[in-house]
Amino acid sequence: MAALAYVFFAVAVVLAFASMGFVLGQAVASTLGVSEPWALIGLGLAGGVLLGVLAVVTNLPELVLIVVSAFAGANVAVAGLMLLVDAADLAEVTAVRVPLVDQPAWAVGRLVLAVVGVVVQLRHARWRRLGSVRRSWAA
Repeated sequence: MAALAYVFFAVAVVLAFASMGFVLGQAVASTLGVSEPWALIGLGLAGGVLLGVLAVVTNLPELVLIVVSAFAGANVAVAGLMLLVDAADLAEVTAVRVPLVDQPAWAVGRLVLAVVGVVVQLRHARWRRLGSVRRSWAA
């Protein structure tokens, strides 16, 4: 049973990497001004495959997972904020047609949010390694 649990965990982590790669691939493409749906899907798939393979080849290091999840989370957070302040409408966000090249403040905000996410997760990971299991579960 333990081997089956590990296989499910490994597959879940690879799929998580692939899904974050898809989000990042589409976000980068839309930032560069790509608007064709087939190109956005293709670049998203390329990003997903790239990060999925990276997850398998690099034996899933914690640092890569932290960096990728911080950037994917920043993309989603900025898209949500753009919806809230009417900087983009739902059709643009769902079609991933929000070119941040025209709006550099959003691109800078996304980068700052991603860096903050990396720093916070790294600090938490370091603290978790230094503490006891009971202390890390209490967090």
